[in-house]
Amino acid sequence: MLKHTDQKSLLKAEVVRAGLVWLSLVLCSTSAFGQDEYLEKSFFLPQLRVQIALKAFSERTALPAGDTILELPAGLYALQFLVYRRDGGSRLYCSLKVYLDNSLRPYAPRNSLSGSLHLLRAPTHFFFEQTPGDAAGWAKWNKVDKIFSSERESEFFRSAAISSADYEFQKKGEFNDFPISEFHREILPGVAYLMLSPDCNVVERLDPGTKKWKLWIKREGAPDYRNTMKMEEKEFIVFELPRAFLDRIRPFAARVLAYNRANLGKLRPSDR
Repeated sequence: MLKHTDQKSLLKAEVVRAGLVWLSLVLCSTSAFGQDEYLEKSFFLPQLRVQIALKAFSERTALPAGDTILELPAGLYALQFLVYRRDGGSRLYCSLKVYLDNSLRPYAPRNSLSGSLHLLRAPTHFFFEQTPGDAAGWAKWNKVDKIFSSERESEFFRSAAISSADYEFQKKGEFNDFPISEFHREILPGVAYLMLSPDCNVVERLDPGTKKWKLWIKREGAPDYRNTMKMEEKEFIVFELPRAFLDRIRPFAARVLAYNRANLGKLRPSDR
């Protein structure tokens, strides 16, 4: 267990359901969060994160015992929501890490063992930016390389989504798709890993008090949805997101949005 300090505090125990899942919540101090001086001195913002895992998975990976007991859908081993800074920039981002049964066969671009969208973007590679901070340097490449690069990057797109439980295409409900940022088909025996990149606006709207929300993960062999508006639920692995998890991640997303709005003028062009 983490000790209470100015930097971190653990949420008090709240029993929700019988010992199926352990949840731990780590908070950055309010005084540190949002201070420009603090962010400028640190390459990464200390992570704001909420994580839940099946008790068996927690024991398997030697996680500290958490305080809150939840239930996860079958096949889902753990979730982690975190706030982070990317590539030394000022903007804050939201992400969702998913650990699931790899027999469910989640989509992996080019059927690779592992991969990362970050590896295909500036500023990972110096030649993407002819001028520091200017990701548009890519536009000066020859046509063949631009098409090849765009194709590799777009293979990660429209591969995950969050919807309200009442969603019907162009009829009712809410639906937001987003890319897989990184993946490993078997990070542990029988365990697949995905890092998803929902916009913080999407996360902030996930009010469990009004609707139930579902996480969609594209299946291996599913159609290519890059040029198709309607995404078929049957082609996705679908989990209902736990209410207690949503209750805890929404305030983080709201704070991130407020911080990014307040610091819009200080962001790099590639961060906006």
